[in-house]
Amino acid sequence: MSTLTRTRPARSGFQNGTDYNELLKYADKLLVWGNYDLGGQPLGALINVAYYLTQYPPDRVILMIGLWDKNYSSDTPKEAMGAIPAEALSAALKAAAQGEINNLGVIPSFLMSNDHWKVLQETWGKPSS
Repeated sequence: MSTLTRTRPARSGFQNGTDYNELLKYADKLLVWGNYDLGGQPLGALINVAYYLTQYPPDRVILMIGLWDKNYSSDTPKEAMGAIPAEALSAALKAAAQGEINNLGVIPSFLMSNDHWKVLQETWGKPSS
C-alpha cells in the first residue's frame, strides 16, 4: 500500500486517515512517499518523517524519496515530468539517514539521470554482482 507522508507525522491517526498501525493490519508493507520538499516544508521535515517511521518494523515500512520536481501533478504526462536535481536527491537521502531510517527507495526510476545514479552509488555504494 502506498501512502503520503504528513509534514507533522506525530499527528497521524484516525483523524487524517494515516493511522499506519491500522493500515499495517491489512497491508503487508507501506510505501510512504517522502518527496523532497514535503509540500514546501524545509528539509528538516523529511528528517522528522524518517525518524517517525523508525517506530515501525523496517520490513513493513519503506520511505520512498520522490524525484518529481515541484511542477508535478497527477495529470502530468510522463514525458513532461521533470526531476529534482541530483544535489536535491543527495540532500534528501542524507536527511533520511539523519532520521535513522534504513529502508529507503527512490522513485520513479524513469526520472533517474546519470547524476542521480552517481548520487546513489556515492551514498549506498556499488551494487553487488
